[in-house]
Amino acid sequence: MSQIRESDVKDMLAEIADNLSELERDALKDLLRGLIERITLDLSELAYCIHYKIKLLTEELVASPRGFEPLYSP
Repeated sequence: MSQIRESDVKDMLAEIADNLSELERDALKDLLRGLIERITLDLSELAYCIHYKIKLLTEELVASPRGFEPLYSP
């Protein structure tokens, strides 16, 4: 998380915005559901805040280590 800069997020959102017109409606809905966590609205100020969720790529392995399951022998 400490390596993500504000400029990285802005670049990612700009890239998505540039390609929105090329997406089908269902694909656009899926994209937005995966990108936006929630939107809060402040009626007194007539302002809103979009809370994004950004999936980070990690190098953690999720597969079981070799040898955990019986090896296949023909």
